[in-house]
Amino acid sequence: MKKIIFIVFILGNSLNTFAQTSGKVIYNVTIEDIYKDKTDTKKQIVDFFDEVRKQASNIKLNLIFNKKYSKFQAIKSLPIEGYEMPYGMAKKIISDGVYYQNKDSIKSFRHKTVSGENFFINEDKEIINWEIQKHFKKKIGAFNCMKAIGSFNITNSNSKKENKFNIIAWFTTEIPASYGPLGYGFLPGLILELKQGPITYSFKSFEKLDDVYIKYPKVKKTITSDEFNQRYISAFKNKF
Repeated sequence: MKKIIFIVFILGNSLNTFAQTSGKVIYNVTIEDIYKDKTDTKKQIVDFFDEVRKQASNIKLNLIFNKKYSKFQAIKSLPIEGYEMPYGMAKKIISDGVYYQNKDSIKSFRHKTVSGENFFINEDKEIINWEIQKHFKKKIGAFNCMKAIGSFNITNSNSKKENKFNIIAWFTTEIPASYGPLGYGFLPGLILELKQGPITYSFKSFEKLDDVYIKYPKVKKTITSDEFNQRYISAFKNKF
């Protein structure tokens, strides 16, 4: 079956024809063992990363959405005593902030608070080129899903070299809401599974709700990920 290329800005108009649903999705998360075949890596690093992976598997993530907005974040929980550092690292890796999407304007950004200062970070996830592969299908929970591969380029801030970055999403048109984890989405259905590098966000449960209120931030200005990282590093250095 022929692959169909969907460009996100075209999808923005077509998605308005779907009857939207309000609801809540809970996701599990797993991190692959990136040191599995690297026998020369120091044991302390491997052991610490193994603990990060274990802590990540205990963290649940919550996506709520309505006709216009979505909000994605880790569910608040406390680390096991003695494992605060790997828990904090796991949380930072899998969901560093609160992610919002606006279906009408096709916008996605991350809200992060550092030392009392609010940052709104535009990661350009709305300009992803999605390739929907209709011949790849699977069932996730009670829902029939199709596979989509998203691609975009990331520029290294130091070398200025561009690298192509791919993500894999499994979405269902049976929940006609164009959202997903980490601000990814703008597909003709809800993303129930997302693979970004070694991290996979997997569907755990879905609850259809009559109405969901989301307090969408009033954002005057967004910054890029590189700008945020530079300001974050500078703020950290100034503390010492």
